[in-house]
Amino acid sequence: MNIKLVVSDIDGTLIGSDRQIKPVIDEIGNLIKEKNIPFTMASGRIPARIGQLKERLGVTLPVIGCNGGCAVKGEEFLWNDFIPVRFLRPAIEKADKLGMSVVFTDGVKEFAYRKTEWIRDLMETYNRYDGVFVPQGKEWEEIRVQKVLIADAPSLEVQQQVTKELVPFLNKMKVVEYPDGTLDIMAKTADKGEAVRRLAEYLHIEREEVMAIGDHENDIGMIRFAGVGVAVANATPSLKDKADYVCAREMAEGVLEALKLYFK
Repeated sequence: MNIKLVVSDIDGTLIGSDRQIKPVIDEIGNLIKEKNIPFTMASGRIPARIGQLKERLGVTLPVIGCNGGCAVKGEEFLWNDFIPVRFLRPAIEKADKLGMSVVFTDGVKEFAYRKTEWIRDLMETYNRYDGVFVPQGKEWEEIRVQKVLIADAPSLEVQQQVTKELVPFLNKMKVVEYPDGTLDIMAKTADKGEAVRRLAEYLHIEREEVMAIGDHENDIGMIRFAGVGVAVANATPSLKDKADYVCAREMAEGVLEALKLYFK
């Protein structure tokens, strides 16, 4: 099979929950260079938070961010889908009242709604976020964002109170829920499967020539779209069910395993 595009998820696939880039990433980068593998990434992160990994892997193809809500080639957005903040105001204010952490992004920068302990830790430990921003007055009606992240729920019950505020607007946006209770809220069009399709079309590549690698439910779209869908060993059972190949190894070790198998 002639694979002309490999798209890998990042968190849970290339990187673990500790957010550390392990030495195996350099092994993958060396293999990409040696075999001239057409490799890129699709992530829930904004493109600005993919840069270090992109450099370590030597990625030159466009990268997909915000779960498919955008794609960037160099400094240029190939597409960038937005949602109005006004639809999210009830959920944001509820989350803030309950002590949860909220982050806005326009695809270039990320701003925290309030500097909670969770936000402060990410700022100080990983140099995350570009400041604090609380919309005032008409700003709630005028501002559009690419993604809103709501995290750090003390319990499932608290998280469900926030999710309930989003229900009336689910026809206008997409909500991705992660195992730790984090919510990613994006444009309805934000989908990794659709994003990989758009990217393949941009690159003039057929779906049969695409490999996609992931670990979680939000990767299912691209796993289904790709000619070869790969699940790393730590992937959810539902993703493994959709995959053509399930790795024996977890995360980045699994990615390396798949690349070695298909690019002998």
